[in-house]
Amino acid sequence: MKQFFIQSDCSIKDALKQLTNLGSKCLVVVNSEEKFLGTLSDGDVRNTILNGKNLKDSIKTVFNENSTYLQEGQYT
Repeated sequence: MKQFFIQSDCSIKDALKQLTNLGSKCLVVVNSEEKFLGTLSDGDVRNTILNGKNLKDSIKTVFNENSTYLQEGQYT
């Protein structure tokens, strides 16, 4: 699962590389303590690039902070 983690201060380019290398549609954004902060989809990255953001910019303003998640053992 940790291969899908990305730090919130990573660049858009790094996120795009990670999505491509994993063949994934979504990454889990975490802080340095690996606390869940949100998700970053390939669509989020695509829209950001189309809106003129630089690939060197951070994903901090790009990822979805209002993501829904399930925690093992905490749902019925």
